[in-house]
Amino acid sequence: LREANADVEKAKAEVDRRLSQEKEAGATLKNVEAELQFKLKESVPLRHAEDAQREVHRGAVQSMDRVDETIRTLEHQHEAYANQQLGSASDEQPLLDTEVRLREQRNNINVRDQTHRDETVRFNAIHERPVSPPRSPQRQRA
Repeated sequence: LREANADVEKAKAEVDRRLSQEKEAGATLKNVEAELQFKLKESVPLRHAEDAQREVHRGAVQSMDRVDETIRTLEHQHEAYANQQLGSASDEQPLLDTEVRLREQRNNINVRDQTHRDETVRFNAIHERPVSPPRSPQRQRA
């Protein structure tokens, strides 16, 4: 009987110890739950701030994408314009060369005509002919 009483006492002590641990765990659980609730309440403004920051970031990314697309479009337009200019410049180059050649020919003809007029005036002065020099082609048209 003594052994049974000792076993019962040990069992009661074990039950009391376990009940005490359960109460401590319950108190700890309540403290942790209270702390969790407090942190959740504190984190609500932080979550709102994080959400707002995410929205700002998302808007910035979208704006940058739109700007990148605009820049790509402008680069393609510039490239097309530059290619068109190269094409027209290569088309115009023979015309410009012809224009330069014609101006040189016109200048050479004017110099030759002036030389002929000067020689005619000198010839007439030597042979004493009072003939006026022929008019230039430009004056005859007018």
